[in-house]
Amino acid sequence: MSALGHWRLNLVLLLLSSLLVPADIIIPKPAGQYKTYLNTMELVDTSRKDPYATDGSNRAIMVSIFYPIDPQGCPKTSLVDYMPPKTAAFEDTDFGLPNGTFESMKLQTCTPDHRNAIHDPRYYPLVIFSPGLGSPRFLGNAIAQSIASTGYAVVSIDHPYDTNIVEFPDGRVIFGASIRNDSSNPEKAVATRVADARFVLDQLSDASVVRQLLPGARCAFNTEKAAAFGHSIGGATAVAALQFERRLLGAIDMDGALYSINSTTQRPVLLLGRGDHNRSTDTTWQDAWGRFEGWREELDIANSGHFTYSDAPLLLELGGLSLPPDLEPNVGKIEGHRALEIVTTYVEAFLGFVLRREEKKILEGPSDKYPEVRFYE
Repeated sequence: MSALGHWRLNLVLLLLSSLLVPADIIIPKPAGQYKTYLNTMELVDTSRKDPYATDGSNRAIMVSIFYPIDPQGCPKTSLVDYMPPKTAAFEDTDFGLPNGTFESMKLQTCTPDHRNAIHDPRYYPLVIFSPGLGSPRFLGNAIAQSIASTGYAVVSIDHPYDTNIVEFPDGRVIFGASIRNDSSNPEKAVATRVADARFVLDQLSDASVVRQLLPGARCAFNTEKAAAFGHSIGGATAVAALQFERRLLGAIDMDGALYSINSTTQRPVLLLGRGDHNRSTDTTWQDAWGRFEGWREELDIANSGHFTYSDAPLLLELGGLSLPPDLEPNVGKIEGHRALEIVTTYVEAFLGFVLRREEKKILEGPSDKYPEVRFYE
């Protein structure tokens, strides 16, 4: 998966290079009942050296939070950058796009009045998101925001050195190391990411940290009941973390090979694949399946591609692109809005089952509303 992650749709997005950059590409408002507040923050783990840094520095990561806001508490909606400026410029170059392409992409977020806001983070279940190898966390923004709009606090993580660029508030950047191109030791990458996720949970249990990330917060998050999901190696991270982190009550792997699954778990696991990626084709899924001793399910989406589980289909659709047949397998043939709806619907159903003890709903079997989704067990 690392080679595919490194490629990251470069050829597909090269189609944009002949187009004029639009004034703004607006990501649609999510469909949930809540508005969403967005903030970012640097977190430094002073107890852990970065295993990839050559200067012996402590592990520093960046996180984003999408937090639900009651519509009555959201007096203003603002357009905010889909990703920060240096990252946007880097991604334009990395993808071979005209300057300003990613800079033109905007999210619609709530701008609450923090002077009067009082937030109780314990009210909304906490969800951790880990992106694919080589991909910045921003390429899951629309998915994370959509899930947050249904009543979850979603925190996404950038993992330095295996993300192609991580941009910090003071302007410094960390570029991806050779790990992006090296599939020989995915276990180290997963172990590092699991440690990042556990550190984030620790930080979100500290009220002083939470107040910086969420001004007006009266307390910390309830990190004792959280869940994780991720794309590609981020999905492997989510599932592997169940072995080490009791605070995670369930995990979703979106089309990622599994690594370091060495013990059994009783907690729920959902595997989301694509037509040519499932237990019949991926030995890591075959090997891990028997270790999932609690609720487990494997689904795939017909006509999907590896990057169906990212914002890529939506961004391509909003850019008005049509894909040539030889490139369609990477993002699939599903329209961007539909892909976003399907992915977020099934992720949210799993989170409701795990974190809110809701009925499994569409996780019970095939749905007339989503005939694209196929059940394997």
